[in-house]
Amino acid sequence: MPMGDGTYCLGVLKSIQEAAGVGQGDSITIDIELDTAPRTVAIPIDLAQAMEGDKTAAAAWEALSYTDQKEMAGSLYGAKRRETRERRLALALETLRKPRWASGAEEGDRDSQLAGDQDRRRVKA
Repeated sequence: MPMGDGTYCLGVLKSIQEAAGVGQGDSITIDIELDTAPRTVAIPIDLAQAMEGDKTAAAAWEALSYTDQKEMAGSLYGAKRRETRERRLALALETLRKPRWASGAEEGDRDSQLAGDQDRRRVKA
């Protein structure tokens, strides 16, 4: 981030700072290179199987950004119970089948849908 005086500030994780032997406020010289490797997400098997016969959901998945794919896949991989994973899979498919998902809905709409499952966990019955 430009600091306004011709210098730049770059946030670095504390674990990386410790490994490099530097700390907050230290001046260092770094080389930055463009990462051109493709960013892909491993599709959970159950989601991939469900999308095999569902062209709408498959097309919507392909249209998602890397971050949205990662979030959706992560919600399935993070499920500890079978029931939770099944519920999240159903929600993912429902979300992918909605035309507004693939057409670029408002960010808030997508974020609400992705966060919906997490919000339900926070509410005590």
